[in-house]
Amino acid sequence: MAAPPPPRPQTIVCLNFGGIGDQILFSPVLSAVRRAVPEARLTFVTEKRCAAVMGLLPQVDDTRFIVVRQGFRLMLFVELLLMLWQLKPDAVISSGTSPFIAILLWLSGARIRIGYNSHRFLTGLLSRAAPLGFDMYAGQMYFSLAATFLEELDLPMSQINTWIPELYAYGDRHAVLQDALEKATHTDEARVWRYRVFIHPGVSRVSVKKGILKAWDPLNWAELIHRLIGSHPDWQVVLLGGPDDHEDIDAILSAMERLGGQEAVKHPQFVNFFGLTESLTDLASVLTMGTMLVSVDSGPMHLAVGLKIPLVALFSPTSERKLLPPVPWVQAVHVDDLPCRPCLFDVRQQSCNQPVCLDIPVDKVMAGVESMMVQLGHLEPAQS
Repeated sequence: MAAPPPPRPQTIVCLNFGGIGDQILFSPVLSAVRRAVPEARLTFVTEKRCAAVMGLLPQVDDTRFIVVRQGFRLMLFVELLLMLWQLKPDAVISSGTSPFIAILLWLSGARIRIGYNSHRFLTGLLSRAAPLGFDMYAGQMYFSLAATFLEELDLPMSQINTWIPELYAYGDRHAVLQDALEKATHTDEARVWRYRVFIHPGVSRVSVKKGILKAWDPLNWAELIHRLIGSHPDWQVVLLGGPDDHEDIDAILSAMERLGGQEAVKHPQFVNFFGLTESLTDLASVLTMGTMLVSVDSGPMHLAVGLKIPLVALFSPTSERKLLPPVPWVQAVHVDDLPCRPCLFDVRQQSCNQPVCLDIPVDKVMAGVESMMVQLGHLEPAQS
């Protein structure tokens, strides 16, 4: 006689830490759990600095935030344990490779405890351990937690849709932002642009403070915008940025004026939309209104992936293989034949003193944008 299936958990807690990009990469785990056990209450525990992304994750019923500080790891462990005791979960799923994860999950009292098999002697504290692969796309690495959870419940893998991030884009201000973008032009002509290319140069201030350099030179951004407008009269180029990006935006606008005079920033094909997106939800809504995004390795890059927006991403010290999914509508651009890249975070934890990997030629980025347009069927291939 076959054994009865294990009881389905009614309360599930998922834990994941890191920046906004990490939470977006983790989103397929939340989607898989929601599809597998739609009746369960799903609580997501993450860092307070990632609160902005929660509006894009409708899979979650409840969110709890913590503040991760340097040092005092014991205090963080106690805070998380008390939180789990309060939530009384039937199942806990956690990323992270710290040995304290397995101990935390075991002490939580949850019947189902899913974590990575990162510490051989502590794996027994988990009800089932997920394989850990550092050399794959991070979304796939996170997704192994969801697959292991389904195995624990003896559910078919067909419950899983995809390991590519899944985000909900349309916030309350979608119509307002759409109207603002349509009106943001420097000409009185009633004109509908055939294609719209978004430029987002911003990088995380946290990464800058940690000595992680990923920004492209403002003059390069200005030249790229100048060339996109000059080469493609039916394209609109829109500059985006969040509150932390004002210095970068100002530098790009100044560089545009140096290249083409004051008329450059008032060109009918160019829109400076900086300051008009008030949140990550706003940015997500705006991105759905365009043809593609050009950005560095940053939160907006992961946002585009989660929204299935065609993307050209500039990579310097980080690995595009680990941070971008192998899909045709995503393209990475980087300095060729540079043996020292990628170096973060396998070789070093900070950028070096001579980050030559930041010197990505404008020609290469321009070619990447046009190549993506050809691939999308929006541009005829160049004749050789």
